[in-house]
Amino acid sequence: KLTGAEKTKYLADYQHHLDALLIEIAALKDAVANGKTDLAKAQLDKITGLKESSHKALGVEEKKEK
Repeated sequence: KLTGAEKTKYLADYQHHLDALLIEIAALKDAVANGKTDLAKAQLDKITGLKESSHKALGVEEKKEK
């Protein structure tokens, strides 16, 4: 359990990663709305990479499905 400065830093890092995700989602939405399927696919790949890097940076463990 984080407290004090550690918690403040973690929450700031979390917000930073969330803001980055929202930017990529907006770009994906724009690509889909304009029928740019290649760009939409690239955005999905970017979002997946962002998920992986953000989870690693924040120490989030992903549950493996059996």
